Amino acid sequence: MQSIRSCAHSIDVSRVAVLSTYRGILRQISQQYSHRNGTMLWHSATVAEYRKHSIETDPASVAVAQLNALNLLSYLSSRREHKRLIEEYWPASTLTPAEKNTRTANFVGLSMPRPLRDDETKQGGGQTRTEMLQQEKDALKE
Repeated sequence: MQSIRSCAHSIDVSRVAVLSTYRGILRQISQQYSHRNGTMLWHSATVAEYRKHSIETDPASVAVAQLNALNLLSYLSSRREHKRLIEEYWPASTLTPAEKNTRTANFVGLSMPRPLRDDETKQGGGQTRTEMLQQEKDALKE
């Protein structure tokens, strides 16, 4: 705890700095959680936490609370930026498994074969998907 307190003394605890941090946290929460989920739970919890610490008069306690708030703001900003970078530079993270397979095949110079239609499967002597599903149902009944 001593290291936190010594570090906390170099934190700007002016009213302007505290309000700026508070507004930054609310902005990040609004963009990442409230608008996306349609719930104000995180927003309300942040407001309640700010109000709880707004009556603090001990400079060390205010500095520790401001340090925690700055850490939270840094985390929320970094998380948002990480998500943006993932979406921009690794779009495969949002693809379906079939799309990922197609892209992987294309990457190495191949292409995925198209699925056979029922009449093509029948011509090759195989079963159609409908017939296979029916056999599975019949097997389960027995």
